[in-house]
Amino acid sequence: MIDSKVVLKETVANIVESLSELEKCSINKVKEFKISSEVLFSEMNLQVIFDELSKMKGRYIYIITSRGSDKSIETIKKTYSRFDISNKPRVSNVTFNISRFNKKHHSKTLYVGTSKTICRRIVQHLGYGSKRTYSLDLIHWFPKNIDICLNIYQVSTKNHFVIELIEQAVWDMEKPLFGKRSGL
Repeated sequence: MIDSKVVLKETVANIVESLSELEKCSINKVKEFKISSEVLFSEMNLQVIFDELSKMKGRYIYIITSRGSDKSIETIKKTYSRFDISNKPRVSNVTFNISRFNKKHHSKTLYVGTSKTICRRIVQHLGYGSKRTYSLDLIHWFPKNIDICLNIYQVSTKNHFVIELIEQAVWDMEKPLFGKRSGL
């Protein structure tokens, strides 16, 4: 049996501590990669980016955006919708586990996420990882004439709760086409 007063007191203390940490926190862009469609579809050309990402240690927030025009958003949505039809039914190691498609969002932002293994996560999103991991898997469906941008931010705290709150705020502001808002 739990003592609800003790649990609630401990919860409030954790929130107060996290709020204090959040007030002192800073968010700094550490890297921006502009990735042309020619580079995106060539793992060999991406190796320079992968090498740089592999040197990054710690937890990062990342944002993947389309560098195309506003019209390209519709092209991305249509291309994905056609791919999604052929990617069903879900079969282990045959079809791809693509991040949730947010049909109602109309944004150049494709995805907002956080990772402590940034290189591996970006490899997955670009499409050079396992089919089993939920990610964008861009090379398997993304339009071949639209460039992307990868922005990476470092948060000055190790408090996972604070990082999740910041990621949620970014997700709410950006309204990405793919992925889900992180849950606490």
